[in-house]
Amino acid sequence: MPRTKWSDMGRHMICLPSVSVAHCFQILIQPLVNKIIGDIYENKTLAQLRDLLISKPMSGEIRLRDAEKAVEAMV
Repeated sequence: MPRTKWSDMGRHMICLPSVSVAHCFQILIQPLVNKIIGDIYENKTLAQLRDLLISKPMSGEIRLRDAEKAVEAMV
């Protein structure tokens, strides 16, 4: 959320790279973007595993052996 008015921002000039420079930049950062996206999916999977392995056995909803099978199915 900007802390200024869009009309004020519109008065400032910005530099835009040429298409070739923008393309080179994209090629350089694409592996990092792919890594970030992969890490996001891995984090979600780990959070699901954490929830399964901590909450369900403690509440009695699932036995430890069943939790192990569920983990194997997710991996």
